[in-house]
Amino acid sequence: MRTVDNQSNFIINKYLQSEIPNNMKKELAILTKARHMEHSDMPIHDLSYYLKPLKQPEDDEIGLIYIIASEQLKGKTELIGYARLEYRKDSGYNQNYGDLQIYVRKDKRNKGCGTQLLNAVRKEVPDFLTTINMFAEKDSISNKILEKTFHIQKTFETRHYFSIIRELSIEKVLEMEREAIEKLDRGGLEIIYTDSNTFHEYENEYAQLLEVIWNIGRDSSEYEPFPVERLRGRMEYFKEGFNIFVHIFLVRKKSDKSLVAIAENILYETNAKVADESLIGVLDEFEDEQIEHALRLKSLALLLQETEVTHWESSLLKLDENKQLNPKDEILGFRIGKTFNRYTIPMEQFLN
Repeated sequence: MRTVDNQSNFIINKYLQSEIPNNMKKELAILTKARHMEHSDMPIHDLSYYLKPLKQPEDDEIGLIYIIASEQLKGKTELIGYARLEYRKDSGYNQNYGDLQIYVRKDKRNKGCGTQLLNAVRKEVPDFLTTINMFAEKDSISNKILEKTFHIQKTFETRHYFSIIRELSIEKVLEMEREAIEKLDRGGLEIIYTDSNTFHEYENEYAQLLEVIWNIGRDSSEYEPFPVERLRGRMEYFKEGFNIFVHIFLVRKKSDKSLVAIAENILYETNAKVADESLIGVLDEFEDEQIEHALRLKSLALLLQETEVTHWESSLLKLDENKQLNPKDEILGFRIGKTFNRYTIPMEQFLN
């Protein structure tokens, strides 16, 4: 821990994740949950979801820096805001960026705390990072502050889509699933299932497929390798960091068993009502709306039959030119939730 600024009403301290005092972790988890509640369309997790990562030992690959703002009130120190910078400790996967969150408690906003947190983060950014990523809800005050502070425009918009799946007819879903699988079968494709416990049976092919899909649309300077070790680390991070269980459907050619598409859905021990479509992708040469639709139907059928999930979230759907959902996605109950602007801030702009 290092005190960054105590010259104002707010005390600003910097911690690595491993340095956060135990008596501070619950308050920090409460702030993290409050931020999620403001930004989510979904049922919110138990507090343990936000608390568990704070209790984990320092990760070998992921660096985390927390800048925490507190205030002395009636002889007691209260946490009122935080900044959280996440980054990879080396650039082995060509990831020279940091992801930054800044949050201030509602009753303490517009008093300069957010600016102090930002200024403190600027002093702690590792030298090898080239950009900082930040998100803000579209048309929000945070959105306007970010654009004014850094003199930037959004890089792109990301929308949250979610389906309240218990409103759907399971009989209709199973019928659509059967029809979709039959179409794939006639095209020489099949869907296989694996999960957090059994993915190692396919891990080499799985990692190779992820590497290609992960890098679709990127140029060579942005290319991220995805070796098997990274896949294993990702699954371990889900499990140990957040009690996340992953359901995976893989599409492969029946002729040579090579993988051509993937869908991952994650379920949370801390929230039985929510599932997240964390990844869906198809190799370019097999790009087919029908494959994605079949994968979503398989995922939906599993959620309806084997889980207590009520809300299924995705940020991976595509809108048409009129910003309307694909009719196939509407059939699955998806609707448009909140929209966020993503900002990719060059380091020179971020620091000045």
